[in-house]
Order: sequence, then C-alpha cells, then structure tokens
Amino acid sequence: MNKLAISILLFSMTTACQVKTAKVYDNENPIPVPSSSASPAPEFYTNVKLLPGCNGSVIACPDGATCNSPACTEEVAAVKIAEPKVIAESSYEAIKTKFSLFNVNPSTNNLGALTPSYPIAEGLKAQCNENEGLIFNGGKLASCTSLIVEKSPNNFEQITNLQALKSTFAPIDSEAEVISYLTAATNTEAKFTFDLQENFRYYQLKLTPTAVTKHGADYMVNMFAYQRFGCGPHPNFEVVYHVTKSGDIEEVSRTKIYEDPARDGLCVD
Repeated sequence: MNKLAISILLFSMTTACQVKTAKVYDNENPIPVPSSSASPAPEFYTNVKLLPGCNGSVIACPDGATCNSPACTEEVAAVKIAEPKVIAESSYEAIKTKFSLFNVNPSTNNLGALTPSYPIAEGLKAQCNENEGLIFNGGKLASCTSLIVEKSPNNFEQITNLQALKSTFAPIDSEAEVISYLTAATNTEAKFTFDLQENFRYYQLKLTPTAVTKHGADYMVNMFAYQRFGCGPHPNFEVVYHVTKSGDIEEVSRTKIYEDPARDGLCVD
C-alpha cells in the first residue's frame, strides 16, 4: 500500500470515529442568525422553541438545537406612554364634512406622548394618491390617514404631511414622544410584547421589542410593520428609524422577521 492510500485510509477512519454533539447556544455562544452569505442556511425556521430573552426579547430556538435563555445583567425600563387626549366623538361628523373624510377614528394609545398635548383623532380619506396624508394605507380603497388636532375648542386642524407634523410637535424631547411621533408619521407600530406561535416561520431568531436609543440629541427606534393588503403570505417586519430632535425621519433598515402560515391563504383588498 503506497503512502497516498495509507493517508486516505487514516483520514476516513478519523472522520468515521468523530462523535456529533448537539450545539448548545447560550449568552456566550449566541444563536447564529441566517444571512444571505450563510450556506446552506435555511430561508426560515419553523417548529421552533420560544424562549424568553432579556428585556422582553424572544429567542426562537431552531428545531434540533439546544438553547438556553441568556443571563440578563441589566434591566432596561420599558417606555411608558400616557393615554392621549381625545376629540369628542360628537364632533366626528363635523370633522368628516370639513375635511371631506371617509371616516374619523379615535386615536391609538401610542399617540399620547405628543407634545403639546392636544385632543386628537385619526382621519381616513379614500382614493388617495401616495403623497396624500401622513400615511398611505393602500388597498382597494387606496386610503390614507391624517391626524386631526383640536388646538382650541371646536377649532380643528388636519395634519397631512411630515412638515405640518414637525411644525406642530417638534422638537422631539423624550423617548416616549419619539415613539408617538413615529406612530403618527409612519405605517408602523410599537410592540412591547409579542404574540407568537412556535409554528410561525421565523426569518430572525431573536425578536426585540420596541426600544429607543439616544444618540446625542437624536434617536434610534425599532418599530414594527405588517403587510396587510394583497394575498398571503403576510410578513411582519422590524423597521429601524433615525429621528432627529427637529422631527426629521430616516428609515435605516426594514427586516422581515416572521410570518403566520395560517394567513397564507388570506387575501385582503
């Protein structure tokens, strides 16, 4: 037997004797997140085990892996947002007529930190162009959302663009206010808890609730978006924004994080 044959035989015996052990993921060895450069990483994971992470985060442990919840050394207090002042519903019909709106709805809770703290409501207009309204909702109705502000009793103003929103509420002076500001200006929402199932399709293995990081006078904030219209699947996204004290908004990233397979057959106009 020549030297080459002996080398091949020894390598084969060594490989055959190796014992495979389950990979353990913990705080020192974090779960690898699938990326475009990883091969042959799956596009998504399903039938995962959901574990609590630090500060409200959730870890999706891939099937077949052994995962441990991390040791949390620093607790970050959740941002608290006050209830918004609301415009009386008895004024809704007059508001609809004044601004030619399809509907008027009570404001969402996460708008309560806007300052000055005016009574507010949300206006809905049908058949909008994409540059109309603060938020273009799309769909068959092609609706857009504006913010209705009652600056003095029965004195209503409609905010339909970012410049008007900045003029009314900037500067942005707190973590709570930047969340309310993004809620008003973008088609995203803050999430402080997650409603997840193990059979969802997970494109990211760690989900972090909405948090605000201060950078000088500016803010970095992660919000969440849901693809509502069209036929399934209907993915959920994490959207990171940079917001200046003066109210300028820049979308930094948009990452698909999970989908509910039960909604795959759902078509929404």
